[in-house]
Amino acid sequence: MFSRKPGIGLALLTLLIAAPCSMDAQLSSERDVKAAFLVNFAIFTEWPAATFADAAEPIVVGVSGDERLRRTIDHIARGKLFGGRALTTRNVEDANDTADIHLLFIGGLTVLRTADILKALNGLPVLTVGDAAGFCAEGGMIAFLRERDRLRFEIRFDATEHAGLKVSSRVLALATTVHGKK
Repeated sequence: MFSRKPGIGLALLTLLIAAPCSMDAQLSSERDVKAAFLVNFAIFTEWPAATFADAAEPIVVGVSGDERLRRTIDHIARGKLFGGRALTTRNVEDANDTADIHLLFIGGLTVLRTADILKALNGLPVLTVGDAAGFCAEGGMIAFLRERDRLRFEIRFDATEHAGLKVSSRVLALATTVHGKK
C-alpha cells in the first residue's frame, strides 16, 4: 500500500528471505537484512486512519537496543517516500519513549524491559518487532528467527488485529508461522 512500486518492495522482501545469512556472516550483514525487513514491514502495514495527523506525517520507526540498526534503517529510507510519507527513526529506551511511534523494533533488552514495553503498547496501533526468543509468545507481533542459515520471521496475526493493524497478505505469506489467524 505504501510503496509507489509495491512489486519492488515485495521483491526485496522475498530476496531477503531467500538469501542465506550464515552464522559466520558479519553482524553488519544481519543488521542490513533486519533493517530491510523493518522498512518493508512498514511499507506493507496499514494503520488505522486516525493514527496519522495528516497525509504528510512520516512513519516513525522506533529502535530499542541497537543504535547501529537505527542508523542503517535511516540510510535505507533516506530520501524515499512510501505512499507520500517519509520514514524516520528514533531511539527508544523504555515504555515512556514510545509516543508517536508506528513501528517498534525491540532488540537487546532484558525480558523485563521488553515485557514492560509490550504491556504499554498493548492494543495501540504500533507494530512491534523483536529478535528475542519467545517474543511473539510474550505479546510481540513479529519475531525474527534464525532458520538454518537464514533470517526468517513469524507473525502473531491476532496481536496485529487487536492493535487495528493490517499486515499485507503478501507479508503473511512469507512468514514461517502465522499465529492466531482465523
